[in-house]
Amino acid sequence: MDKYTIGQKYIDYYYKLSNVGDIYDVVKLGNVYDWFTFTKKVFSVSNKLQYGNSSDIIVDSNFRTAAILKINEYRALNPNSEMQAILNDIEADLNNFLGKTRAQILTEIQ
Repeated sequence: MDKYTIGQKYIDYYYKLSNVGDIYDVVKLGNVYDWFTFTKKVFSVSNKLQYGNSSDIIVDSNFRTAAILKINEYRALNPNSEMQAILNDIEADLNNFLGKTRAQILTEIQ
């Protein structure tokens, strides 16, 4: 991920979103399984992007829907304009990459 500008962007987003998650205590005992399940999906998408076949679809509609739900949870937590811009950017990338193959995405981000 760190080889590409978009990878650096998402590393930065990870730290910023994690900080907000810590401040607002996003992961709680009552929703830890839901977050664990989502984290496994993110890991799977990341793995496919980094190591998958060129014909693999990276972002499908199921992942996009799950990710948008989490984005909306974060939107409700923090009205800060920087945080909203990050969430809008992530959603735009999800929409852009929806249904695209690994090869198509790698061509776009290189």
